[in-house]
Amino acid sequence: MRRMKMAAGLGTATLTAGMLLGLPATSAQAVAYPTTPGVHVPFGATYTMGTATWYNRSVTLTGEHRAISSSGCRATWMYTYDANGQQLGSAGTSVICNRTASFTLNVSADVPGGAAKITVCLDDGNYVDLACRSYIRPS
Repeated sequence: MRRMKMAAGLGTATLTAGMLLGLPATSAQAVAYPTTPGVHVPFGATYTMGTATWYNRSVTLTGEHRAISSSGCRATWMYTYDANGQQLGSAGTSVICNRTASFTLNVSADVPGGAAKITVCLDDGNYVDLACRSYIRPS
């Protein structure tokens, strides 16, 4: 940053290139983390769905899952993996029965750059996987 001294009696001021060129001041902006908005794992009339947000050392899945009486109870699990396919972490919801419920799962991916892939599973009431889908970290 270049500093210029103003005329006598006016004091000193710091002038930036933007001020000299008439450019608007800039401010710090929030980092936009990549997202996968179309996470969807159906099984019969039940499902889990949501949006995954990929942070530097974790992944958060925010969404909802549905269980109906004729299909039994359901839960959602998410797993994070590194670029070599090594599992980094996992987390699951509590079991729900006969309703739709919102959830947020935050799963560790404590490697440089975070997770390369996630797998999201819809489980039965005994935490047995019924259906799973994998999603790659967006560029």
